[in-house]
Parts: sequence; structure tokens; C-alpha cells
Amino acid sequence: MADRPRRGWRPTRGMILSGLAGATVATLIAVSPQLTQERDRRDLASGMQAQFRQQGLPYSVAAAGEDHRILRIEAPSMTGPFAEYLARGPAKAEYFAGLGFAAITFANGRGGSWTYDLAQRKFR
Repeated sequence: MADRPRRGWRPTRGMILSGLAGATVATLIAVSPQLTQERDRRDLASGMQAQFRQQGLPYSVAAAGEDHRILRIEAPSMTGPFAEYLARGPAKAEYFAGLGFAAITFANGRGGSWTYDLAQRKFR
């Protein structure tokens, strides 16, 4: 695992302009809170990825692991501090826990990976 995210971190102007922070919020607003089954979690991840693609963002979203309980979000601009910002802010970790996810893994595709445990509400 790469370095731990810092508390109080905020996205840079470039990250906001790239759309990840805003797209995540918009994606969450469009998602139904009734998703609790494995197939629903897969469909949620697929829908999030489709929305990112429609906005021209090169992000990958998938439901992984046993029973698809890990939400994996990969973005080239992902860093540890940005992962913490998303987990504690716009990503609404509590919302994803309610959908049956156990963790959210944020990755950048270059070896950086940060996993947020939704039950413990902290990074592993």
C-alpha cells in the first residue's frame, strides 16, 4: 500500500477540473439506495463507469471480490490524499456500506492502491 492519506486534504483545481470529484457526487445522486444484492452491486459499478465514460473521464469502476463487495475505482489522477477525500467526502462511504459493499479500493493504475474499510471507517 502506498503512503496513507492526510487528513484535511482537498482536491487540487486540476482534479476538480478533471471531473473526478464532481462526477463522483453526480454519480451517487443518480444511484438507487435499494441495491443490496451481488448483481445490483455489479450493475452499480457498471453504471458509475458508464457515467464517467459519458463525461469523457478515463476511470474504471468495478465490483470485485467475494460477492462483489469491494468497489474498485481506478483513476490516473488517484493519490492517497485524493482517496481519503473521496472516501470521507463526496464518495459517501456510509452510502456504499448501506448497499452491501465492505470496502472501496481506490487505485491509480501505476501500483498505487488505497483500500477503505467501510465497517471500520478507516484505511487498511
